[in-house]
Parts: sequence; structure tokens; C-alpha cells
Amino acid sequence: MHDETETLISDTLVRQADRAPHPQTVLNRLYEPTASVPRQRRMLLVAAAAVAAVAVGASTMLLHGSGGDSRAPEVGVGAAPSASAGAPSSAAKPAAAGIALKYKAGWLPEGYVEKYRESWLDNSDQNRTWVKGKGFGGSRGSRDDDAATHINMELITAKNGSAAFIQSESQYPTVVKTTVKGKPAYFQPLGDNAIQLTWAASDSQVLQLTLAAVPDLQATATRIAESVVADGSAQMQNPFVPGTVPGGIKPIDASVYGESAQTWGAFMSFGDGHDKKIFGAEVRHSDPGVTGGRAVTVRGKQGSFTTVPLSSTGAGPWGRTFMASTTVLTVQLDDGLWLAVSASSANQQQPNPFTEQDLVAFANGLTIQPGDNAWLGH
Repeated sequence: MHDETETLISDTLVRQADRAPHPQTVLNRLYEPTASVPRQRRMLLVAAAAVAAVAVGASTMLLHGSGGDSRAPEVGVGAAPSASAGAPSSAAKPAAAGIALKYKAGWLPEGYVEKYRESWLDNSDQNRTWVKGKGFGGSRGSRDDDAATHINMELITAKNGSAAFIQSESQYPTVVKTTVKGKPAYFQPLGDNAIQLTWAASDSQVLQLTLAAVPDLQATATRIAESVVADGSAQMQNPFVPGTVPGGIKPIDASVYGESAQTWGAFMSFGDGHDKKIFGAEVRHSDPGVTGGRAVTVRGKQGSFTTVPLSSTGAGPWGRTFMASTTVLTVQLDDGLWLAVSASSANQQQPNPFTEQDLVAFANGLTIQPGDNAWLGH
């Protein structure tokens, strides 16, 4: 490997190390249908990870600059009621608990509506995405969701403080320094048709605004950033209450997304805090389209259990591509929702630590209680 390639990969990883999300969550989000990273940057990260895995080993690379996950991801997750195998997924259940979103945009270009909200369950990091047209906005690896034109605002907790974060990242040659609300900020071009603007939201947190395929990128990003104010009234309501959770993993973050309140979907990711296990649950109103599985009984219904190989592009639920060989359990629920549970090792060189019984037990014990999703599409 050329020295300059190794340096590029090393610099990329060092820049990521100052962010609060543990590498476990970065791994989860490589295949989670969220909107915080535009496709151009996501593909660069995946490509860099693939090259670095050959040079130094994937597990060493992804652990760069981090210790154990000291955050408490179970915040906001209530004790799960018992659930029988045939229990309906959401009927006659209380509304989901809400996590208040800390910031909102006071101005957006005409025609953009909100289609995606995400929060870490300890309320440290958050995402909101507005889209013009179809799609949820920059979804990770899912063929069904990608929106070419979107505006994403991500709140990130910087472990060394926002000032150090801004100073460190603004030193790179592609960065254009600027100010937002009179404080240091910087633009990061992301290819020919996307840009990211980062500034300090508080002493410990930064906001990153990413625009893709939006006219007059720099001026529009600046106007949106200057309009951002504290929110606190908007909520991300996590619909999942897990019962049986396998292998010592804990909930990390949750997201809700969709075209409208009638077609909402949601995802919840889990991890073990040691970068070894990846686990996720997702619900939507459409068939996940996973083929080739064998029949299993789950929640009193016939579901399907299959293994999606690493090289199978778009073969995961709703067209997702996984970063490791992944087992997937799918089943249609009583209220028309489809549930997909996916599990893998975080290191593609290691065997999957989860069994078919783990996924079935999790699905059987899961309670799904939809929140008020009237904000979708508005």
C-alpha cells in the first residue's frame, strides 16, 4: 500500500475519533437507514474501511482512538411487558415515549418537508432530515429510500469540546473557514453537488448541516444555519420496547422515518459496547423483499430466516447492503407492518455471535407502540 493512502486512511480515522458516537454505533450506521451522512461521504468511509482492513485489520481500524462505550444507551427504554408469541404488534398499546429534539431550522428552502428523525437513546446525538420529493434522504445502503435532494442537520457531542472539534477539523486543506452566529465554523465540500457546514451549538456539542443537490449550496447552508434555534417541543418517539435482548447487547439509538404518518417506518440499533456485535430491528409498511429463507414460526405466524452474504448487494431488507454476513428474520405482523430483525458480527472475519433462536426470541418479546408521527411529510 502506498504511504499516501495509509496517511489518508489514518487522518480520516483520527478526525472521526473526536466524535462521541462509539465505533460500535458507526458500524451499526453503515447499514442503518438513517440520513446523517450523504451518500458521497458514506461511500468514501466504506471504501477507506475496506482498504484499511487489508493493511491493518478491520477490528484494529475501527477501534482506533476509542475505549469502551461509557454512555448509557438504555435511557428512554422502558421495561418491556411480557409478550406472547402471537401478540399483535401495536394494537391497544400506549403511545411511544418521546425524546425531545434540541434544535430546529427556522428557515428552509421552499418545498422541503421533514421525513426523518433520529436520537441516541441517551439524547447525546440527534438527526433531522428534510427532503424535497420522494425518499427519506441519504439512507444508508437501502435502494428504496434514497433521496437525491435533502437537507440533514446532525447534533454531535464532541468528547473534547466543540471548540477543539472545530479547530481540529477546520485545518484540513479541503475545508473553507467561515462563521455562524459570529462563531468559528467551516464548510466541507462533499463532491460536486453536496456540502457540509459545521459550527458550535454549545461548549460540548456541534451541529453539522449537510445539503445534497440543493441550489446555491454555500449560501443556502449559511442561511439555514443562521436560522437554527433551540427547539425542545418536537419529539422522536421510539416505538420499540424490547423484551428478550440476546447476548448482553443494549439499545443504542432509534429513528423514525417515512413519506407520511400512514407509511411510517422505524429502526432501532443495539450493540455490546465492545465493537463485536451488531443487532437491529426495523418495521415498515411494505414487504422487506428478502428471498431464499426457510420458514420459521415467530409471533404465532410464519416468518422467514435467512443469511445474507457479505457480497450480496441490495439483498438485505428493503434493499439494504450489509457490511458483513448477516442473519435476517422477517415476518408480517397483525396490523400490516413488517418486522425485520438483523444480526451479525462487527468484524467480518469473526463468526456471527447470534443464533436463529436469538432472533426469534427477540421478535417474540418485542412490543411496538407507534408514536404521533403526524410530523412526517410536513
